[in-house]
Amino acid sequence: MKKKEEFTLEYYLKKNEEKKARQRKYASDYYHRNKETLAMNRLVSPEGYKKMLEEQDGACAICTVRSDKLCIDHSHETGEIRSLLCRRCNMGLGYFGDDPVMLQSAIDYLKSHQK
Repeated sequence: MKKKEEFTLEYYLKKNEEKKARQRKYASDYYHRNKETLAMNRLVSPEGYKKMLEEQDGACAICTVRSDKLCIDHSHETGEIRSLLCRRCNMGLGYFGDDPVMLQSAIDYLKSHQK
């Protein structure tokens, strides 16, 4: 056990950062560990996922970043599988509610503020 004077601010900051790192690792591991199970149960078989990954050459359908851990994008209205996306692109579509009008509005906004 540490002496009372050894419990400094630096000690607590270090422990807090270690805890956050463990939590991030757990969340990431959990997500990727369960991705095939979720895919199998909800959207596509593990074999279908591997086939889609091969067809897309292991790259996100939007930004073309390569990964072996791409998200299965699907329509929330119809349930139809669209393609594989990186987590960032998949979340981006989700934040815009899969609404092409909103996405176009965002594009127009960015273009209007380019220098």
